[in-house]
Amino acid sequence: MTGGLSDRITVTQSGKTAQLSVDKSSLSFKAEGESQTVNITSNLKWRLQNNNSWLSVSPNTGEGSMSVTITAESNGGGERTATLTIEPTDTKASSVTLTITQKEGELSVSPTSASLRGEEGSSTNISVTTSGDWQLRGCPEWLHATATSGRGNTTITFSALSENFSDEARSATLTFTAGSKSISATIRQAGLL
Repeated sequence: MTGGLSDRITVTQSGKTAQLSVDKSSLSFKAEGESQTVNITSNLKWRLQNNNSWLSVSPNTGEGSMSVTITAESNGGGERTATLTIEPTDTKASSVTLTITQKEGELSVSPTSASLRGEEGSSTNISVTTSGDWQLRGCPEWLHATATSGRGNTTITFSALSENFSDEARSATLTFTAGSKSISATIRQAGLL
């Protein structure tokens, strides 16, 4: 009886190398808000974690390489930052992060000093320039404002609700606020006597 020879052959197939990256590590947004795009390069399923109410992301999940649009709302306050995390959903591959910065909102008021005649109905305009929400405080009973809050650039008309029967002027100090910023303005109504 003749014995036979046998050989054992081992075949090894390597798995694919996980790939997940983004073409930018940080983005800077204007205070008035805008959209920007980043490109994700991947051979995996992934999701983008966003816990910031002032940012929106589309799409926030995907598979493979694709572009993602990130939109920041207008900012009426101070500079703000956020970190977005892009992570694989079905492997233990490393996640990547994207740092978002948005510039501080602006606020300007013009003019900061205005005058009214002594008669009822005399009016003047003040313009508010801001990238976000604003509020107005300090209107006395004799002064009417067409708006006391709003969003973005606005022109407000101030009108005297009554005559100033006095030999002295009366004045109102108004405070305009947007985020952490505030500006004061004064409106003066002349006396009729």
